[in-house]
Amino acid sequence: MFDYNPSSGILSAWMSSQAIFRARDMLATFLNLDADRVSIYNAEVGGAFGAKNTLIGEELIAAKLAIKYERPIKWVEGRSENLQAQTQGRGWVNTIEAAVTSDGQLLGLRVRSIADLGAFNSGVSAMIAQRMPSFLSGAYQIQAVDSEVVGVYTNKVPTAPYRGAGRPEAAYIMERTMDRIAHELNIDPAEVRRRNFIPKEAFPYSTVTGVKYDSGNYRDALDKALELVDYTGWRAKQREQREIVSKKLLGIGLSSFIELTGDSFNIPGALRESATVRIRNDGTILVLSGVAHTGQGHFTAFAQIVAQVFGIAGSQVEVCMNDADLPGFSSGTFGSRVTQIAGSAVLLAAEAVREKAIRVAARALEVDAADLVVEGGQVVVRGVPSRLITLGELARLVEEQPELIEHEPPNPVNDAPIEGLAAWRDFASQGAAYASGTHIAVVEIDSETGEIHILTYVAVDDCGRVLNHYLAEAQIHGGLAQGIGQALFEEVIYDQDGQILTSTLMDYALPLADGVPDFVTDLVETPSPLNPLGVKGVGEAGCIGAPPAIVNAVLDALARLGIDAIDMPLKPEKVWAVMQDMRSKA
Repeated sequence: MFDYNPSSGILSAWMSSQAIFRARDMLATFLNLDADRVSIYNAEVGGAFGAKNTLIGEELIAAKLAIKYERPIKWVEGRSENLQAQTQGRGWVNTIEAAVTSDGQLLGLRVRSIADLGAFNSGVSAMIAQRMPSFLSGAYQIQAVDSEVVGVYTNKVPTAPYRGAGRPEAAYIMERTMDRIAHELNIDPAEVRRRNFIPKEAFPYSTVTGVKYDSGNYRDALDKALELVDYTGWRAKQREQREIVSKKLLGIGLSSFIELTGDSFNIPGALRESATVRIRNDGTILVLSGVAHTGQGHFTAFAQIVAQVFGIAGSQVEVCMNDADLPGFSSGTFGSRVTQIAGSAVLLAAEAVREKAIRVAARALEVDAADLVVEGGQVVVRGVPSRLITLGELARLVEEQPELIEHEPPNPVNDAPIEGLAAWRDFASQGAAYASGTHIAVVEIDSETGEIHILTYVAVDDCGRVLNHYLAEAQIHGGLAQGIGQALFEEVIYDQDGQILTSTLMDYALPLADGVPDFVTDLVETPSPLNPLGVKGVGEAGCIGAPPAIVNAVLDALARLGIDAIDMPLKPEKVWAVMQDMRSKA
């Protein structure tokens, strides 16, 4: 919704956005307004996954009408409109050749790809096609990669990031290739991966495609996943099943992947991710961040980061975001970047405030600052627990005597002064952090109907230091549901005249509860050296790991019929038709 106040000249906008500062600047440019005359508030409707990084177009028209008629204008998009006109994901056709030694060592890869860009470039459509080849090395030591991507314009809506932006496409190519190597050479798929992994002592590691991985421990994730799924036991069951005549076909699929997380765009002179942390006179702590939250748990994560710095409960920390008028900046919520980039800014600001509090307490208690510790919302003299002062008392002291602390420069985001017991800090990483993981799917196919049932799914992810296991696992679960949806159900279909045939959720199949198994998840922690928290992202892991794991499992089950290739989505009718075709040739 857009509301224009002619007396102040301010346009207020409530939007569902991943990047409220980008939305503000785009609206200001289109409407010929100063950016400080546009206030953006992120509507908490949940979900984004890449589609809400830029404006669609209708927002611009609604904002223009609000100014013209000086009254609130609301644009509401229906579900069918969204399915027809919103950006779509993937849309790739790949041809792959691999050079492999007889013992399963992958030497080189040649990939020829056609990327559907849609009818026009949405702004980042071509970026995905451009960056995908850089991730083709995956988790493996490979000596050469020859890649060519041809972007083609079609009569479809533009393609854009969908929870991955180049990483799922590259991982699918590589992980299908690794399983094909295992099949051709009759080597266990897990062993093929072991023989090709980048060893943990090789990090930081520069790939042949020019990407620098900060840290990783791929073998441990694989070994833990194999143990959790009881890989040896399932292989034994599979051998037993193949010795008898059964309409059920059992398959086991692996996927070991890397995931670029966080950004490395350090544009000289540009604003960086920032946050303000303030101790209030009631002892609570306020965090102001420019992040656009879309349901990932950032409120909890930021509160936890600050609570740990001051040794207090998370309930004593108030986090404010989703407002472009706050004294913080964020380039957006995308690329699994917020905790490691914005969270690091929050951490640095909290640590700066803690140091200020200690210096003020040293003067109030007449002790050396080195003898003070902050715990339980108090600054305490080490070894003398009766000598203390609370954070709230310190904040009141600073309010009454501002000269007790040194003054910081104004906030560069909005030139607002940093007053009271507060600090503003920004952060930019010197490179992207690379998360990783191994996922294993066990499936059963009904050879009479082509239906696929996921019997078990194990996901072991390495997202660096884990701040909150619940939030990390929730992100993994959500990504897995979407990844499984892509592998088995989801497909945008057009007829020969370009008319979309999947314009409602009656036609566009999403996974239902009975199509998503109970996941078994675990974590490996390999801290990143590129941010003070040591964290990596995990938001896109499920969408990257699940499609190749599911497809590899299905093809493993179909291998006894001589089937070695099938394209997503693996709908029952497609699987049944492939089996019937193979049987007719037998």
